[in-house]
Amino acid sequence: MTRSHSGSTLSRTVFKTMGLFGGIQVFSILCGLVRTKLVAVWLGTSGVGMFAIFTSALTLVSNLSQLNLRTSAVRTIAAGTSSARLPLILYSIRRLGLWLGIIGVAAMLLSAPVFSLRTFGTFSHTTDFMLLAAAVFVMSLTMSEQAVLQGLGRMRPLAKSNVIGTGAGLLISVPILYFMRSTGILWVIVAYSFAAWLGVRYNVADTTRLQHRPNISEVWHIGSPVLKMGFYLTLASVTTELCSYIFIAYLNTTGGTSEVGLFQSGYTLVHRYMGMIFSAIGMEFFPRLSSVASSLRRTSAYINHEVFLLSLILLGVVALFIPLAPVGVRVLYSEEFVDIVPFVILSMPGVVLQGASWCMAYVLLSRGDGRLYMFTEVLSAIITITLNIAFYHVMNLTGVGLSFSVQYLAYFCIVAAVYRYRYGLRLAPQSLRAIALVLIAITAMSALSLIAGPWVIILSVPAVAISFLYVRRLMR
Repeated sequence: MTRSHSGSTLSRTVFKTMGLFGGIQVFSILCGLVRTKLVAVWLGTSGVGMFAIFTSALTLVSNLSQLNLRTSAVRTIAAGTSSARLPLILYSIRRLGLWLGIIGVAAMLLSAPVFSLRTFGTFSHTTDFMLLAAAVFVMSLTMSEQAVLQGLGRMRPLAKSNVIGTGAGLLISVPILYFMRSTGILWVIVAYSFAAWLGVRYNVADTTRLQHRPNISEVWHIGSPVLKMGFYLTLASVTTELCSYIFIAYLNTTGGTSEVGLFQSGYTLVHRYMGMIFSAIGMEFFPRLSSVASSLRRTSAYINHEVFLLSLILLGVVALFIPLAPVGVRVLYSEEFVDIVPFVILSMPGVVLQGASWCMAYVLLSRGDGRLYMFTEVLSAIITITLNIAFYHVMNLTGVGLSFSVQYLAYFCIVAAVYRYRYGLRLAPQSLRAIALVLIAITAMSALSLIAGPWVIILSVPAVAISFLYVRRLMR
């Protein structure tokens, strides 16, 4: 196979995966919107509030107890796909999911009185929070099975399981909410978790036969590095969330709750909707990179291909997103939120840098450098909160959008330094040129959009056309 042929094949694989999981994320978002709408109509604002409270508690406990098993396990499975120990690895990952699920149940049961007292000022809702323990357990089992599917590269079964779980969860929720109203909120949350588990069990990866039933020491030998990696990932995630909370608290004190609402709305537009591209591509990219982590040459080839292709994709997507941002804000929110448009637009150059940084950061995960990854993420979180406060003090929410781009410039430099001096790798000139040219184009479009409004279409249309033509050329 020639180099150009293999490159075009890889590009097609990336696009197929992006289309597959991008569509699933859209489906999940739509199902979530329908569920939220039903809760709002049938239960009112108090129902929406109760739903948010229980969901937040569930997310907190499950995230802490699962120790990012999904990410750390994918790396281990992908690296061992050609090994004779694969059956033992899969068995061990599933055992870890079971054990962490039991720990999560204990954590939820023990913290239920605290959640009830701190949230409602009484212990009367302790039983409600204890019921969430069932969801915590099932979610842990689901994560381990999803890690198996992703690590083995079984993208279509994984995608199918997500669709089944999300769709079934919504269908089950409708009659529960309609007949039980507010008393059905907890049952809806539990039903969603069970639907997700059933979806993944229906499409579960075929486990190769084990020659003997592994004992605890064998499982621990494989599982301890996974848990260690997951521990560092969890610390990084908790630090990032803590810094985010501190900034929101600062924003609430300085600008009020309406300012927090505007920030959260803009943040969701940039991170959730633009982030769909990164998470969709990462479903295939991370296990592929983990499978060649022992070869720096192949790692470098995959990184440069991904950076170059992702830069071209972002050129078209962001160039389309910028002129449509004002319309999108009005459609997704209302006229009242139009003030977040400058914040969103000024964040767009940062999205380009985020894409390139994201590709290089995956090298740390694929090679199991959990401690170094945690250090880069914690440093990034500190830089983020510092810049956010400084830029907000000068330019209000518009400054926070600019801060997003500046902080990802800093993050790009940090990750590039680690990439160069830790592993002896560097981005190819072709990749660097692609990043620079796309960054200049997106920055120019952002500035023109703020100055001339709709006239940004003069730059957006050619940029979208160039992106389409170059990507099509890569795939051919």
